Amino acid sequence: MMQVIKNRQTTNIDKQQVLNSIGYCDDYKPSARIESLVNDYIENYPNLIESSYSYTIRDIESIQGDSVTVEDSIVLESKVIARLLERCEKVAIFALTIGNHLEEMVAYLAEDGLVLKATVLDAIGSGAAEQLAVFVEDRIRKIAILQGQSNEDCMQPTPLVRKSKLDNLTFY
Repeated sequence: MMQVIKNRQTTNIDKQQVLNSIGYCDDYKPSARIESLVNDYIENYPNLIESSYSYTIRDIESIQGDSVTVEDSIVLESKVIARLLERCEKVAIFALTIGNHLEEMVAYLAEDGLVLKATVLDAIGSGAAEQLAVFVEDRIRKIAILQGQSNEDCMQPTPLVRKSKLDNLTFY
């Protein structure tokens, strides 16, 4: 059974990344109105997220063709996954979410015709989820090192599925 871990820490959202995601190039300065909107949303986004994650580290039992069998009868079917895991003894699987409040606010703003505000907030949510994924990957890497796993090929995070929404979870 995987334990769900609440993550109270917030991260610094990259303002330029948010601006890029709404169409501004690195060398183009947005209007004062847009810049103020982005700054306000970045400052207040922590009120809209409830980050949590769960992970498990399992032994790889066998790899046959495109099929990877993991401890507890978990089977991963993919040529890419099989190739990535062929020199590894263990695999870490994790799920994370920033909650549904931010997504609900994005939907509300979009329904109200406030598309720019919705797009900015959605970009901030994507940045927060990405930074949470980096945090979880770092945590798993540290645990793997403590457990004596030192194969660098196997310790690199490999995004197999990015940002697939299923029951308000984002799987990485």
